[in-house]
Amino acid sequence: MATAKMVFDLVLITTLPTDYNKVIKVESALDCALECIRKPRCDAMAFSAPQQVCYLYKQSFQGDPTATSNMDLLLYNIKRGTECNEVFASSRKSTNTVCDQKKGYSYEPNMNVCYKYHSSEKFQHAAAKDICINEGASNLLKVNSDEKQAFFTKLVPSGSYAYIQGDRRDSTGEWVYWEETTAAVMSYTNWADGQPNGAQSGQNCISIDATGQHDAGCHYYNYFFCEKYM
Repeated sequence: MATAKMVFDLVLITTLPTDYNKVIKVESALDCALECIRKPRCDAMAFSAPQQVCYLYKQSFQGDPTATSNMDLLLYNIKRGTECNEVFASSRKSTNTVCDQKKGYSYEPNMNVCYKYHSSEKFQHAAAKDICINEGASNLLKVNSDEKQAFFTKLVPSGSYAYIQGDRRDSTGEWVYWEETTAAVMSYTNWADGQPNGAQSGQNCISIDATGQHDAGCHYYNYFFCEKYM
């Protein structure tokens, strides 16, 4: 059996670097490390314990000499031998027992995303979200990386729109995700040309088509994507 050599260097930081390549919902720092190791190019990872979110980076980082240890946000540079790619590449999952394919969900291993595209009947935004939750998903799809944007916009036929997660707060105009009753400002958007353009007309939800993200009226009837967090 091959031996994989790895070194994890804890880096003290004051703020989370925003140039991450990928964001994944995980349960622990160990799960985050495994996701990084499985990637052919991942030189650093950060794990947010309160949110159980893993951030993957294609570059390593210098520590901030003024920073103090923060166990709620851990950033590690990862150094590994080339043999790691061979050892861990075979561990990448092409199927996932948590992603219920019997309900029409699909698992995309390169992004660790379990999703379903509802493309047969259109619903308003609130009803679409309820359908996702009632069939066992976590929410509407969260498009929070270039990788997910490129993948899911290709699934929407020309001339159609599909709801994704995110809405505009009337009080501030910020675009946010809702985790239960807590609003988190969206760290990623990738608007189509000329978007968003409906702040004055109440277009406070988000849909995607082949060209990118659009603000949309929440009362519009659209197809939609659901996502079950892994």
